[in-house]
Amino acid sequence: MALLALLWLGLIVGMLWLTLVGDWFNVNTNQAYYRGLISGVADAFTIIMLAPFMVLCALPIVAAVALFIWRRQRRKAQPAGPEKLPIFWRLENIVDGIRARVATSTPKLARPVISAHAAGAFARSLLGQTKEIVSREINRYVDR
Repeated sequence: MALLALLWLGLIVGMLWLTLVGDWFNVNTNQAYYRGLISGVADAFTIIMLAPFMVLCALPIVAAVALFIWRRQRRKAQPAGPEKLPIFWRLENIVDGIRARVATSTPKLARPVISAHAAGAFARSLLGQTKEIVSREINRYVDR
């Protein structure tokens, strides 16, 4: 690895030498050979420098695929029992059960209350009518 890094460093130094100091030694860097060499080395350098970033960009995709495979294998390894529902579905089932129990027990609780109110209304009405009848009869004898 160190040898490869040293080779690249040598190529970069050589390119810089030819570009900056080549005119002093009568090396014409406008020749097609040097232009191709400099362009090729610059392209290779760019690719090598961007390789870690390409790996970093690929990591989330690889992690997502690995997570998908891991979950699928874990699901296959679980015993064949009833599958656990997600939390919101479980909560919805609990709420539906409570709603059903309330719907069945509310009439049972309301029936005595309604009966008591009906009995109270009957008693008030009976007392009111009795009072009215008694008052009318008393007034009939008093007004003579």
